[in-house]
Formats: sequence, structure tokens, C-alpha cells
Amino acid sequence: DDRQLKEFFSEAGKVREIRMIRDRKTGRSKGFGYIEFFERQAVQKALMMDGREIKGRPIIVTTTEAEKNRQPSTANTSTGDRIGPTRLYVGNLHVNVTEDDLRDLFEPFGPVDNIQVILDESGASRGYGFVHYKEPESARGALMSLNG
Repeated sequence: DDRQLKEFFSEAGKVREIRMIRDRKTGRSKGFGYIEFFERQAVQKALMMDGREIKGRPIIVTTTEAEKNRQPSTANTSTGDRIGPTRLYVGNLHVNVTEDDLRDLFEPFGPVDNIQVILDESGASRGYGFVHYKEPESARGALMSLNG
């Protein structure tokens, strides 16, 4: 719920607003949302919370497209000097696609840090996931070859 998310992200800074995206018909959460902070430096702290768990499930923290357009994109890599995104959104997945299936498809482009298929409360796939590469070049290669 919004209150729990506000408490969780308050560790990064003072939260101005939380907006969870919900299904129009059922009102159920779609599993993602937006958080706005009062101070810009809280965004960087929140990005460091990527991978932490809420209710036993790891969360993915990224900037919004609007945020990416306002500042140069730099990936959080071990060297810190790589430019470009390392995380790819993978959508329209069949419900039977597993993380191993995605690994088989995406690993040929380079070393993968993490793969996650997003699941609903019952453990069924929501039809999308994320692939997080170690290097931006690998993510670019996969995007160029597989997008579409």
C-alpha cells in the first residue's frame, strides 16, 4: 500500500507523492508506480535501494523517462564510468516464459547481473520482466537485435 511505500522510501528522503498504477476495471495494482521526492538528491539514494525487498519481493528502482531526459544517463556499474542503460524491460511475455528462458535468450549478448519475470500474488507471470546487464554495451546489443 501507499503508506508502506512512503515509509520504505522515506529512508532516501522526504516523499512528496506516491502514485501506484492500477487496473482501471479492478482497481488492483499493476505492480509499479511513481515516487516523487521533495529533494533531488533523494532520487540517487532511492536508486541505491534497487533490489531490496518489500513484503519478501525484490523491487526495481529506476528513474522515469522524464527524469532521464533532464540529465545524462549513467549506469551504476562497478567502474562507474560507463554510459547508457544496463536494464531492459521485456514485455508481452507468454505466461510460461521463465527467467531461465530469458537468460538463454539474453546471455549471448553479454554477462547478465539479474533477470526477473514479474509475478502476481498467485505466482503467475504478469507478462513482463527485466534483464539487467553488467555492461551498457551488452544491453545495447540485445536491444538492437531483439527489439520488435
